[in-house]
Amino acid sequence: MTKTLIYSNTGLTSWQIGINTEVIDQLNIEDREILIINCDATLPNCYFNQTHNPIGCALCQSRQKVLLKQAGISEQQIDNLKPYEIDKSLCNVHFDTLKDLMQYSIDNTNIGRGVASSIISYTRDYKIHSGKYGRLIETEIKKSITVLYNFQRFIKDFQPDEIYLFNGRFSEVWPVLQLAEKHNIKYFCIEAGSPGKYELFENSLPHSIKERHQTISQLWNEGEKQKILEGEQWFKKRRFRTNTGEIQFTSGQEKDKIPLWFDTSKKNIVLFNSSEDELKAIQEWAVDFFDNQNEAIKCIVEHFSDKPDYQFILRVHPNLSKVNNAQLDEINTFNYANLKIIGPDEDIDTYKLMDIADKVISFGSTTGIEATFWGATSILFGKSFYMHLDAAYQPNSYKSLYNLIQDSSLAPKNKENTLPYGHYMLKYGSSPYNFSVDQKGDKYYKNSKIKKFYPRAISLFIQYLPKSRNYFSLAKILYGKFGWLNILRFKT
Repeated sequence: MTKTLIYSNTGLTSWQIGINTEVIDQLNIEDREILIINCDATLPNCYFNQTHNPIGCALCQSRQKVLLKQAGISEQQIDNLKPYEIDKSLCNVHFDTLKDLMQYSIDNTNIGRGVASSIISYTRDYKIHSGKYGRLIETEIKKSITVLYNFQRFIKDFQPDEIYLFNGRFSEVWPVLQLAEKHNIKYFCIEAGSPGKYELFENSLPHSIKERHQTISQLWNEGEKQKILEGEQWFKKRRFRTNTGEIQFTSGQEKDKIPLWFDTSKKNIVLFNSSEDELKAIQEWAVDFFDNQNEAIKCIVEHFSDKPDYQFILRVHPNLSKVNNAQLDEINTFNYANLKIIGPDEDIDTYKLMDIADKVISFGSTTGIEATFWGATSILFGKSFYMHLDAAYQPNSYKSLYNLIQDSSLAPKNKENTLPYGHYMLKYGSSPYNFSVDQKGDKYYKNSKIKKFYPRAISLFIQYLPKSRNYFSLAKILYGKFGWLNILRFKT
């Protein structure tokens, strides 16, 4: 009988807990022995409740209990994390750079990369070091070590054949993934798929370029006759702002609007950047040419500073709107005669920029492949899920990039190469049997609405209140305000 260990730590957002319970339910009806691990407010915080708000913890765990019961899970199949006395010297370590932090290991198990990934996501900042975030780094390390020690115990006692967990990159789950690899245990990362679906990533993070490309190719090869139309449909829905189930970053932009200063007499190179945060700590996404996109942008515009016929236009990604971090601070200091900047909140039409650009340069965002679909000459200077589709030019050095920019005969890549990606974005993942979302966005599990509040949360709040002594200090670090002003600030 297969022994399955499931780390169920996502109870605050209805979407995550719905998908997570769906997977647990499907596993439970099979012939296997299951052990589910809950947090029980043991950890000092998590991605979904970054300040360890006791209200958030109570809502999370009460939802977990209700939905796990609906999935047919008994109390005997559930265990909880327990606290450990952790040597302060393991947590109070000084890191001068993000790279130093990402290399940090305990018991020959890397925890630093997960710590870095969490803090980058909390702060939307990629310049992480102890001088700036020392207290937060210490908290995240303590959390990771707690998870590490717990799962060393669970693996030893339960001896699982496989492990399931959600996402995998955050500090409260990254050590589990590392232990699975260390002990050669098969693991699955649960993540959202295409609209209305979920995906299981076997022995890889959901962020793996290699795994995504394999799925893109597989779905395309197995696709029906309408796969070409489906591939085209995704790109058209994106441009014409039809609901794709994804965040609409262009919703605030005015159709066909271009800057008044746009000069058609020059060679206009449009740069589409992206936020650094989500993928910065993912090893597979590291680029040899530069440490961050701003560094690359500066190199490009400085190289062409003596060529007045070239005009570079930086379209700052709308995802950076209302963000205060090092990436935007650096962009605000750019002062180059050959560089124009379109801010993240400006209503300039991203797709019209693709149409009028002589060339488009992206660093990993979907604009790179979308530009090719709409007939632009697209250059990818970095990595992306579509990088193996030959849908954009991919220079392997600054020199080759500069040559591509100056090549007046450079034609757009074949539009047909983009279609497997569009098809994938509409199709990947499995459809849930028990979890559903209605037209209003309400989530249901086995026809019962997933509520934000269940009565059990009251007793759990009282139980968890003594554990929340770090709430105010974390709220001040993360939000910069008195803690009670953020008492309901957690993800739901």
